[in-house]
Amino acid sequence: MSDRIIITGGDVVTMDDADSIVFGGTVVLEGDRVAAVGEADATAQSHPAGPGDEVIDATGKAVMP
Repeated sequence: MSDRIIITGGDVVTMDDADSIVFGGTVVLEGDRVAAVGEADATAQSHPAGPGDEVIDATGKAVMP
């Protein structure tokens, strides 16, 4: 089993200075670190899901720290 979790489709509430929200975004967790946050297409290309990665569909939900 991989130590990567990919959360897709949720509205991602970031902790940046502008309190941005990425609607339908993706969060990639590697171990205990956030490896990527962003628009679904761009994040899927830079951090594609691999065998053994846990993928969580968060469509219709908020994703926040």
